[in-house]
Amino acid sequence: SYSSKPFSRAVANVPGDGAQTIEMKKFIEMAAKNFGLPQFQRPPTWNWEHQRDLLQSIYQKVPIGSVMIWEYNRNITPDLEYRRLDQINQNKQDITHLILDGQQRMRFLTLLWLSTRDKTYCNQLRRNSGHIYFYPEGDPASRDEIVHFRIEKERPERYDVKQKWVSLQYLLSNLQSKNNLKTYFADEPGEPNSITQELDTMYENYTNYVISYHNLGPDIDYATALLVYERVNLAGKRLSALDVAEAVYISKYPDLFRRIKQETERYRKK
Repeated sequence: SYSSKPFSRAVANVPGDGAQTIEMKKFIEMAAKNFGLPQFQRPPTWNWEHQRDLLQSIYQKVPIGSVMIWEYNRNITPDLEYRRLDQINQNKQDITHLILDGQQRMRFLTLLWLSTRDKTYCNQLRRNSGHIYFYPEGDPASRDEIVHFRIEKERPERYDVKQKWVSLQYLLSNLQSKNNLKTYFADEPGEPNSITQELDTMYENYTNYVISYHNLGPDIDYATALLVYERVNLAGKRLSALDVAEAVYISKYPDLFRRIKQETERYRKK
């Protein structure tokens, strides 16, 4: 249930290296246990508008881009400095993968998932006001566009039938919570309406959302990981399929990649 008590997490195993797809909730569970951030990663920069847009994409099942992780090898890089993704319950010795691209997305999604089980994580989402509320018919306070999510301090209730909103953390916490909310908003028992259908949509899209990621694997050293990070992050754009392909060439075949770049430049000049 949605509470303020700590909870236990089972050890999660990240499947194989290379390009993968996985249910977002499973990936987030892995991240909460096993993902960290290398020291060269920038601090969190996303504001609520970025986070809200990501929620809107999940609500509408719009792709949110790929995530790149590095399964770093302690034998190759024994003294690597890294930070925890979860500042409350994560143990540094359990971290096996570092996020090279997608930190902002993964941090928000992980904290959202954790906050559905433990209210203390809401403070990490946004200090003293990290409770998110879902408006199935749109937030009446929004003017220029339909906005379905609002973040603010915790409200006394988990839902309001008249104002037509529900606590997103409570809605996503488990199937029973979602069914309870549907009962409160139903016009007749067992009869769906526009709001109960949107509650179903939000819950199902979040629960069944599929995310793509690329795991560089354990054979990458620190210098190469830093090079890949710079390639896919410093351009200031979301990782594309071409970026992934080039990053893999840089990491797996650095000499070949360097030769290709040299030859390309030589022929360009000619």
